[in-house]
Amino acid sequence: QRIESVETERAALGDKPAGAVMRTIDFRAKVHALDKEQRKVTLLGARGLVVLVVDPDVNLDQVSVGDMVEGSFVERIAIVVSPR
Repeated sequence: QRIESVETERAALGDKPAGAVMRTIDFRAKVHALDKEQRKVTLLGARGLVVLVVDPDVNLDQVSVGDMVEGSFVERIAIVVSPR
């Protein structure tokens, strides 16, 4: 399962030009492979295999190949225009 959402922001009229785009992907996938030393998890999800480097806060001792996992991936881009 994969749910993708996009949010946008822009500066108010009269403010300096600025804006941001944030994309969030919530997913459910099966653990296909696990490298605990390098903190890499290979997931099989809606778009095939994806390799992720997992945050140190995640306890990989509780994860095994074949487990179903849920997570979120957030990507944000912001632009501000300023005079030199």
